[in-house]
Amino acid sequence: MQQRGWLAFARAIEHRYLALGGSIRYRARVARIIVVSAADGRTTLFEMLGGSLLDKAARASYELNRVSDQPVRVNLGFARGF
Repeated sequence: MQQRGWLAFARAIEHRYLALGGSIRYRARVARIIVVSAADGRTTLFEMLGGSLLDKAARASYELNRVSDQPVRVNLGFARGF
């Protein structure tokens, strides 16, 4: 039976991670979760984590490339080729 939906997606990520040399321990006790975020990097690192995981170089890179304080996201979809 072919897997579909989210399970197929999760299994594809699992297989790629393992192929790259990663290891997965199922049913392992978790002592602490450091970061799980679906937000952009700036929001995750500065707002959610308060900058605690940034070293001086990473902080400088974010400050140098700062456009505005407001996040902007643009999604475009086209129903034909170009």
